[in-house]
Amino acid sequence: MSIKVNCDKHLLLEASALNHMPCTIDGNEKANVSTYFRPQQTSQNSLKNVLRSSFRGRPLEGKTINIPDGYVGLIFEEKRKPFSEDEDRTLDLTHSFDCFQQWYLDSQYLSKNTVQGACETWTRHIAAAIHEPIEE
Repeated sequence: MSIKVNCDKHLLLEASALNHMPCTIDGNEKANVSTYFRPQQTSQNSLKNVLRSSFRGRPLEGKTINIPDGYVGLIFEEKRKPFSEDEDRTLDLTHSFDCFQQWYLDSQYLSKNTVQGACETWTRHIAAAIHEPIEE
């Protein structure tokens, strides 16, 4: 199996609002999210960067995570799913982003911050190790 990645920059759109939710949503269709999901910034001084919202009646707290300088987030879409694992796949670049909202069912200060930690670990340690030239 091979994976072909189409990166036509002329078709690239900037994502308007990207939310990483603490749940699995069985669906991949377009949705009018901004009509129903309206995060509010807290006004308390100690929680000035905390976002609050709810999803299906469950309260959520969130915060904005910025992609580090020198990096860009990319979203790919697979328009045709393969019938088997051996079939070739094609991914099309559709959007780019420089930040996203990370949401937590519990307070962000009590939750394990795995997504933010993964972003920081990748950009600080792993990416450089993979992409630096090998000196012999």
